Amino acid sequence: MLSVLAVAVSRISSCVAGLRLDQQGLAIWRDLGDRMTEAITLTNLAGGWFDLGATTEARQCTVEGLKLIRDAGDRMAECSPLIRLSTLDLWAGDATRALEHARTALEIATSVQASDLEVLACCCIGEAELALGRLEAADRAYEHGAEAARRIGEATESDALAGRARVARERGDRAAAQALAEELLRRRGAGAGWLACERSTLVAYTCWQALAEAGDPRAVPLLVEIHDRLHAEAEAIDDAALRAGFLSGIPEHRHIEAAWRCAAGGDTLLHTSAPSST
Repeated sequence: MLSVLAVAVSRISSCVAGLRLDQQGLAIWRDLGDRMTEAITLTNLAGGWFDLGATTEARQCTVEGLKLIRDAGDRMAECSPLIRLSTLDLWAGDATRALEHARTALEIATSVQASDLEVLACCCIGEAELALGRLEAADRAYEHGAEAARRIGEATESDALAGRARVARERGDRAAAQALAEELLRRRGAGAGWLACERSTLVAYTCWQALAEAGDPRAVPLLVEIHDRLHAEAEAIDDAALRAGFLSGIPEHRHIEAAWRCAAGGDTLLHTSAPSST
């Protein structure tokens, strides 16, 4: 538990430090007229802002970086910005636009045989389809992502399996959701936790939802674990505004906070709302 917390805290601390370095570097690359390195730096900045829940800054850097990448004709490099835009669209409540960006990313990832990006694009398609209420399409997208991840041994298979668990919850199939949560818990126990996933906190929160709805006694200690980790990461952010945004700007973080408040208030059912977009 302590080692997982240490890795999580180190990741967030590095994210904040990286933002500051990239902001300095961006001005240098612009002065030098190095457009491709400027695009890479913007993409890195976008990732940092995204991880901190600073959605406005993340979107601005992503859009600017994507334009430069397209100007340079680097087709494969378009994937990551498109995937990020898809998630940002979903967080903003625009599932239709999120789906468009994710489908474009999947088309590119497939054409250039970038299986790691194919997994992430499929997960974004699944999230968008789920938000649109198209459960069969969402499940197919997540299964496609899981298969792509298995082909290359990617830890992001857990992101896809967690997506399938969320679809099962929406169907009212608690047994399927819990079975998928059990598989995710097994994977965590067999390796280095969920930190290698793309959205490890969402994976953990999804497992907690399934356990809580099933009345499984493991739900409470899991909630304590993910809440403690979330706040350890938040404490590593030395800027108060960024710290607040980290807890409120990312949907699964907001839902963990809400679940914790319910648990602290003695709500034995806890809080199991879906974290996908709001």
